[in-house]
Order: sequence, then structure tokens, then C-alpha cells
Amino acid sequence: MRSLLLATISTVFLFLTACGTDNNVPTQIISDKPGTLIWGGSPATDGTGILLETADTTYGAPGVYEDYEEYFPENESSVEVITDFQVTGKEATRGWGVKFPEIRLINIEVTE
Repeated sequence: MRSLLLATISTVFLFLTACGTDNNVPTQIISDKPGTLIWGGSPATDGTGILLETADTTYGAPGVYEDYEEYFPENESSVEVITDFQVTGKEATRGWGVKFPEIRLINIEVTE
């Protein structure tokens, strides 16, 4: 009976460990990537928030317009940039449920 109990506890422990959080998801840092930084309106009102559109992917970045307003020219909602960013391994849901890979912007340089 004791060995059955130990086997059951071990199995449950292994199962719970295997079903844990995805903290082991590798994150990738991408440097000097050209793209377009876009403010698509507040996600609270079905906007897209801050997006980084590169040649091959569109990414969602956390934050509000005020966090990035220094990069946008007056009365503009997009700007060409070169960025360093970290892909978090999560998804950013924006607008009407559109999902983008989530990033954390590390460095932003506006190109002329």
C-alpha cells in the first residue's frame, strides 16, 4: 500500500511539473531591425496600440501612446525606425482579437 501511495505521489508531482508555466520559453533579442513604429489607437477602443511592422512580421509592444510620443512627429501615427527588441514568446491581442507576437522594445532610433 505504501509503495502505491509513493508511486501515485511521484506521478502527480511529475505531471504537475510538466504542466507548469512556460517560464522556460526562450526569448530572442533582435538588433538593428528596420521597421515602422505605428500607433493604431487605444486597444481599449478596438485599436491596435503600438505595433512594430518589419519586412516579415508585425509585432505588438506594450504601453500607451504617451510612452512613445517622443518618437512620433506632430500629427503623425507612424514613423520609420531602427530598433533593438526582445521577442517575449507571448502574444499581444489587439483590435478585434488580432494576435501579434509580443515584443519589448529595448532601443528605438528614428530614421530620417
